Amino acid sequence: MNLQMTQNDEESAPSPPISRIVSFSGGRSSGMMLVKMAEFGQLDNAVIAFSDTGREHSECYEFVSEVEAFIGKSILRLEFPGKFDALLAKHHALPNVMMRFCTEELKVIPMRKLMYELGNEHYINVIGFRADEQNRVSKKREPIEFRYKKKVMSYDFEFPLYHCGITKRDVLEFWKKMPFDLRSPMGDSNCVMCPLKGFGLKVALAQYNPHFADIWLEDEKKYKATYNKEYSIVDVLEFATRQQSFDFSAGDATHCGCTD
Repeated sequence: MNLQMTQNDEESAPSPPISRIVSFSGGRSSGMMLVKMAEFGQLDNAVIAFSDTGREHSECYEFVSEVEAFIGKSILRLEFPGKFDALLAKHHALPNVMMRFCTEELKVIPMRKLMYELGNEHYINVIGFRADEQNRVSKKREPIEFRYKKKVMSYDFEFPLYHCGITKRDVLEFWKKMPFDLRSPMGDSNCVMCPLKGFGLKVALAQYNPHFADIWLEDEKKYKATYNKEYSIVDVLEFATRQQSFDFSAGDATHCGCTD
């Protein structure tokens, strides 16, 4: 006898337990990963999270909403209370390459808190690292164990794009064929002047729009410190004004710990 699930049966069927959290940075790589996972029905037991730091390009927020509408799945917006500004005030300091409390407290901890609230002691964190990002994947091979509110929890990692051999070129070709795309300058994602982005990329962004640097410049003045040991936001702006315009973005840009 062939049994077909009726509407009422479908509504009463238990939902699969949430065992994975998919990290969405608001960038093209993790965006492509989400679209393909939805296409192959791989989001049924997953929650999708975008950690809003308050310092991303405005186009990234638009892109998150467009991806959400396209895949037909809700994307949770996670926030540290007060976002980036409140985090700086809490530490009375600026994050930098060696002291990356921004990634930990704005992105990692909110996702751990979410999974704790969902009742998962062990789960999978799905990240959009690509096949041409071997160095990033190699740093996340081992399971992470931590304690949240006295409860011992742990998670492993999955890298669908990496295991499918997807490179940056593949990602760019994918979005050329889509009805929408990330429209930020040079397709840049994550925090605009993140300390882990390369000097050249920041210069290119400042040449595109000097006001991108405004709030980061204010931070350095307020806390009497710089986001990078080797240079300040003032140096970025000065170099941007005296250097002829050309695309630095493919050169020395260093990825932050967030997906792109």
